[in-house]
Amino acid sequence: MQALIAHSRPYMVSALGILFCWSVLQADEPKGPLSGFAVARQWSDKSGKFKVQAKMKFANTDEVQLQKDDEKVVTVPFAKLSEPDQAFVDSFLKAEEALKRSGGLSDETSDDQDPFAGGKPAAKSSPSSPSSRSRDRSERTGSSESGGLEKRPANTKGVKQLAITPAKAFWSVSELRAFPEVAFEDLVHTAPIAKPFFATLRAMAAGKSGNLVLNAYQQGNKPEENYSRFAVLQAASGDASEVLELLEPWKLMALSPDGSRAAAVRIQGFDKGNDLAIFNVSAQGLEPEFQFTAGGGAWDELHFVAFAPNQQLITISQKSNLTIWDVNATPGPKALKRGSGGGAMSAVISPAGEVLAMIIGNMVAVVETSTGKLVGCIRRDQAIGKVAFSSDAQSLAVFHPYSVAIYSTKDGKETKTFAVNEPNIQADVSWVGRHLMVGAVAYDVEKGVPMWTYQSNPTARTTLGSYLITAFGDEKASTATILRVPHEEAVRASADVDPTKIFAIVPGDSISVQYELKGVSAEQRQSIQQSTEAKIQELGWRLSPDSPNKMLIKVEQGKPEEAEYYTHSGFGPGPIFSPFGGPPPGSGPPIKVQFVPWNHSLAITTNGQQLFNAEYQRGAPSRLETKDGESTQQAVTQYCQPYGEYFKSVSIPPHLMKAEYRNGLGQSTIDASGMH
Repeated sequence: MQALIAHSRPYMVSALGILFCWSVLQADEPKGPLSGFAVARQWSDKSGKFKVQAKMKFANTDEVQLQKDDEKVVTVPFAKLSEPDQAFVDSFLKAEEALKRSGGLSDETSDDQDPFAGGKPAAKSSPSSPSSRSRDRSERTGSSESGGLEKRPANTKGVKQLAITPAKAFWSVSELRAFPEVAFEDLVHTAPIAKPFFATLRAMAAGKSGNLVLNAYQQGNKPEENYSRFAVLQAASGDASEVLELLEPWKLMALSPDGSRAAAVRIQGFDKGNDLAIFNVSAQGLEPEFQFTAGGGAWDELHFVAFAPNQQLITISQKSNLTIWDVNATPGPKALKRGSGGGAMSAVISPAGEVLAMIIGNMVAVVETSTGKLVGCIRRDQAIGKVAFSSDAQSLAVFHPYSVAIYSTKDGKETKTFAVNEPNIQADVSWVGRHLMVGAVAYDVEKGVPMWTYQSNPTARTTLGSYLITAFGDEKASTATILRVPHEEAVRASADVDPTKIFAIVPGDSISVQYELKGVSAEQRQSIQQSTEAKIQELGWRLSPDSPNKMLIKVEQGKPEEAEYYTHSGFGPGPIFSPFGGPPPGSGPPIKVQFVPWNHSLAITTNGQQLFNAEYQRGAPSRLETKDGESTQQAVTQYCQPYGEYFKSVSIPPHLMKAEYRNGLGQSTIDASGMH
């Protein structure tokens, strides 16, 4: 048995499929001429069951670091990525290597790319923010890791163990307190917080006064390039505080419910870390209190932080370790309770902080923050994406791709389920008043109608009561656009919409299927037909040859292509990819193979209007393992066959909306100057 790797060859681009060769390259975050590779895009796993909207932060031939819309970064093994995503990363690695060879890309940021990169920090104030308070490196006590903040010891002795093991559904949650009503003007406010191109901007809001904390941070290639900046904007008045600048990359993670305290994690690679900083928040800005180590070290860094009542803080680490801290204990924060989150790495907290809702597979576990007890469990029949508490604390929204279920926090009963036009399981979900934002679309929860799309900056967006707040930064200042959502035009447009009329196909409706299978064997035809019919049954639709709703299944061969493989051994179960322009060390001679990829597509139309389409290409695999006595050509030819299972695994919404309703009754763009 031989392990083989694909090398250079031409490749074809498809909507969902692409095959390629890999190189032994390692990349930092795409920047400069390669910044196009850092834009947010949809990624999927090899099975096609899991998808996420994210941007690439780091890549090599073994793994990819992806930063999701919620700012969390996940490490994904190359072997688990879909073939199109493998091709995307490979293109980036090759482009970076070519630029490095030509001198077009340096490991350091040039002055032409970022005039504020590098250099030495000023001792007193930031040049870009004359009023800022800057912590100079020479003023630090202890090592450079202190970040200019007093470091207090974390006490984990005598911690009480938590047992969070949800099983059957139940509910014993005490009545939750609502977030106080707030009223602001729709305005654009400015804060003197600089955000250079490669920095990340975050925004969080809390409290009746509308404390809005803006945070710009950067983890540079060198320690002297690290920094973070914080400023407070008052949503009611528009007054901005002076800027606090620290010379370590601190990432804002949480605000207390009253907006008086903030927590930030010190980034140490891949946008996560173990050290937490606690700040006091006021109209005058952020005042650092102290820092302590709350994470569990390498591969167990912090993923979630939230403030609870009674000066307590909740953290969840990468290994799902949930800890409840007393942050006011002396001489340093004390771990009061600790236990496994059952696989959860993130959660949402109720408006006043009494309970925490964690996603564990197909369940939502609700934990009382004062005791650490499991007080509720919601079970679903499919994987859960995000959950969100309403600001009045009366409802909990549970999102799945293409649907949302609403539960009452009083008795845990499901009160409403409605369809949404959102396939990404990682899409942001948040309440704005009594409406729900799913991705960029605001929905009328009572009617289940998409009202309006609000395009904005998803990485620096937050909600407060009935307001959507979006921050935008540049190299001189940052702005925050505050809008009541949905706005009057959206309310008027959706007022008379009949929720039963917005769908073209719903469960129970009929559909006909047409197959265009060119060059497909009888056995393969049967597999494709069985997979298609299984998907239709799963969706709750009925097969009928006379239906006006039509599904077209097409499978056909593409153009002939060629690939090169190299044999190797001694590196584990998978291949080690060759360096740019040559084979990996110790590999054999190149083996050329010819193949013809197969293109798969599925399209659904009604009365000639297309409602849905998906595409997939199956070609030569980038990793290949041959059987005893099997040649490389035989193995590739065997792999390059029609793949009937694709039509069973493709994600299709059971409620297909009419085109005019998918994104609401209109669309607005929110930018640094307001809404358009």
